[in-house]
Amino acid sequence: VICALAIGIYIYKNGVRALFTLGAVKKVKSESVEEIETRIKINEKDFKKNLDNAEKIAGDYEKLGIKYIDRKSWTPAIESLEKSVAYGKSGSSTFYWLGVAYANRGTDLKNESDLKMAEKHYQKALSLNSNMTDAEYGLSILYYYGLDKKDEALIMMNKIVSTKPSYYDAHFALARFHFENGYYEKSLSVYENLYSLLEKQRGSFRIDALKKKCKENISTVMMQLNRK
Repeated sequence: VICALAIGIYIYKNGVRALFTLGAVKKVKSESVEEIETRIKINEKDFKKNLDNAEKIAGDYEKLGIKYIDRKSWTPAIESLEKSVAYGKSGSSTFYWLGVAYANRGTDLKNESDLKMAEKHYQKALSLNSNMTDAEYGLSILYYYGLDKKDEALIMMNKIVSTKPSYYDAHFALARFHFENGYYEKSLSVYENLYSLLEKQRGSFRIDALKKKCKENISTVMMQLNRK
């Protein structure tokens, strides 16, 4: 839905968002799944002799889970990330990625229990790091499209827009929420404010692409307003 209107916005039906991913992803991309799995097997084999391997194993399972998310292989991603937690990984990023994996699988399979698990993990990530905007954004999208908590989704997305104006995905998402609810004036206002923000940024491929998509969306909303 949203990805049809904004570059860099991918909700669960279309997999992981390509932008605003955590730094860990860049490190993982240089290794293959097979390399990470081989290292895990070696460290797990020696785990009983060397308990210090737990931290390494936990880190590698998280990397493996992110790799599977990148492949849109949700079940292996969940299994890997849960093993990461079992080996002692308990940071906000691990629970964020569990939220992403569960939300995607739940959407693909239309499984409400998975969506509830996604909510649980996003909330856990935010309890550990209240400033984790990725988790807040993901939870808002989940509420709006997956769990029918649209009022809560709107409140959360409005908060992101007002407190983290450079998180451009949130502007597109909020405008889309308003558009889908038939509040075209509100949608237009969000897009126009976003375009003003983008105009103040130094030109780059990404900023230029976002400005272009924003202008296209403004035209779409204007067409709806003219039909009223």
